[in-house]
Amino acid sequence: MSEVSTAFSRIGGKPAVRRLVKRCYELMDTLPEAYHMRNREDPPPA
Repeated sequence: MSEVSTAFSRIGGKPAVRRLVKRCYELMDTLPEAYHMRNREDPPPA
């Protein structure tokens, strides 16, 4: 029986996705331009 190759497995599976998410949140916590995305309680000024 052949193995099914998914996008998830091709990018490295769960460990790769966890690293990607961790890095995304690190950037959102440190980049000024991402501040409003991380702190969504108040909408960005118009």
